[in-house]
Amino acid sequence: MLTEKLQGDDELRNSLLSKFGNFVSRTYNAVVGNIENKMEKERVTMFKLLQDIRLVYHDEMTKLCKGRDFSTLGALERLHRRSTVNAISQCTRTSKITLSIEQRQRLVAAMEDSFCKYKLEYTVSKSNQTENPAIGIDLGTTYCCVAVIGKDQKLKVIQSHEGDDTTPSYVAFHDDGSHVIGQTAKDEAYRHTENTVFDAKRMIGRRMGDPKLQDDIKFWPFTVIEHEGAATVDAGEMAGFEVLTILNEPTAAAIAYKMEHFSDIPKKVLVYDLGGGTFDVAVLQTGAKVIDVLGVDGDTHLGGEDFDKNLMQECVRVFKQQTGIDLLKDKDSQVKQKKEECRRILRRLQSHSEKAKRQLSSAFQATITVDGIVPNKDLNVVITRTQFEELNKALFQKTMDVVDKALRDAKITKDQVDDILLVGGSTRIPKIRDMLTKHFNNKSLSHSVHPDVAVAYGAAVQAALLNGAKGDTLFDFESIRDVTPMALGVEAIIERVSGRNQRAVEINVYQGEDRVAKHNNFLGTFDLEGIPPNEAGMESLDVKMEIDKMGILHVTAVCNSNRNSNSITVQAKKGRLTETEKKEIRTAIQAQAKKNGGEGQNAAENGSSTSNYEEWFKGTGIEGKSTSGRNFDLSDEEF
Repeated sequence: MLTEKLQGDDELRNSLLSKFGNFVSRTYNAVVGNIENKMEKERVTMFKLLQDIRLVYHDEMTKLCKGRDFSTLGALERLHRRSTVNAISQCTRTSKITLSIEQRQRLVAAMEDSFCKYKLEYTVSKSNQTENPAIGIDLGTTYCCVAVIGKDQKLKVIQSHEGDDTTPSYVAFHDDGSHVIGQTAKDEAYRHTENTVFDAKRMIGRRMGDPKLQDDIKFWPFTVIEHEGAATVDAGEMAGFEVLTILNEPTAAAIAYKMEHFSDIPKKVLVYDLGGGTFDVAVLQTGAKVIDVLGVDGDTHLGGEDFDKNLMQECVRVFKQQTGIDLLKDKDSQVKQKKEECRRILRRLQSHSEKAKRQLSSAFQATITVDGIVPNKDLNVVITRTQFEELNKALFQKTMDVVDKALRDAKITKDQVDDILLVGGSTRIPKIRDMLTKHFNNKSLSHSVHPDVAVAYGAAVQAALLNGAKGDTLFDFESIRDVTPMALGVEAIIERVSGRNQRAVEINVYQGEDRVAKHNNFLGTFDLEGIPPNEAGMESLDVKMEIDKMGILHVTAVCNSNRNSNSITVQAKKGRLTETEKKEIRTAIQAQAKKNGGEGQNAAENGSSTSNYEEWFKGTGIEGKSTSGRNFDLSDEEF
């Protein structure tokens, strides 16, 4: 009986302990859940309150700053503190929220990020009180755009002679030594097919004998590589500019976006840049003080010209069907006169096809009319928007594939993208906008920045910050963290020495996407010496690559056992002009400007050139060859 009683007591005790444990566990979970719910509710409340405070703050600051020129940053900061206090007081009264001291301090600290917008405007204002304006140039394949921030602290886009924000990237050289630029050169290109330079961006930094230039192969690197960037700097310096930096186009567009959307909340933004000759995609994360480039991708042979080409092919097909005449029959003729006539026909057709493409962005059909395209025959082809979209269906889809690859590189999903920024004239095509909207689950597209001027706008803002000594101290735009859009690497993966008692290793550095080293762009070589003698595979090495703010590559190799090291800085000198050569060209430009009775701009307006230019061109080996970046043939390889 005693044993049974003890067993019964043990069971009772265990039962009570179990129930008590369950009670404590449920109570603990309930308390923790209540605390978490309370904290989450407080977080949501504070977040909404902060949003309301920022709206009130920006409204007040915009009104108070309008038309005022602050002599010191301190005066602007006092206005900021006053607006912060007023905004917090107004919003807490409206929402009937009582703040603790800690909560109020957190809100005041958060408003410092909101103040960055006004700091930036002050910085640009002060940096432009110098003699030199800040200039941003969008050097496009088919069109160029120039934006300037001057003493009046306002951004202006330099218009062409025709009153457009962009200027065609065309230069035509005449037999008498004169030249014309822009729309005039483009309009008369069909009369001077051999002497008209267009799509020159594809030639920058390459010699005429370069097989990549001669064949116009389709697998060029997506972005400006070393020699191309260096040649671009040379061109700017020869034009008399102090070149401060070169920006990737999507990064420049992101700066323009930040100027229009100075949100303090971190956002993931996709920049969709579809121009006349190239297509770039960048995925960025923006914050109050930060622009981070998370991923990039693109295609150097995808753009508006490709859409024009498909329209031209359709016109050639319809014209042959109507008349029996093949407009392309002489494109490969061995008779120079026939081949030149075919080029002129295609050049005229391309010009009219481009105009029709533009019309189809606002109309449902357009007529491509070319009078006297061949003797006694006119070309008249009606193209509907549906036909245009079907002709370019594969190319439109290709842009979506590039977008997806950029998102994968950035390691984010479509749903994580907060905003989509459209850049480039080809983004006006309705079908492209529809596809983007559907691709991102009906997310609205950003039209806040003009697609034609966004890149030049951002470049001008960056120039203004670099142009003034106070820019980097008042606004932390140092934190534009870009990525290199192309792979960098050494010829072999070097982890350990491969030979017995090997005392040195040669390290070759390449840039490019091909898995075979020799198919990429060779940047430089150096030797790591002083490796201790040892058995093969015993000495390990580290190779480190760094790219500084100016895009200069630094490569360092270290032997881990004795820390011996060597390094190389990849200097963009190969193929560049010397300072003497650049000075001679600048002198020739200035002499011609004086001859025309004005500044360098007048020289361009007067459409004149000098024999010095011709002599310099002869030195490059260009004479006797077509200077066009792409010939207007319709074959896949040559168009």
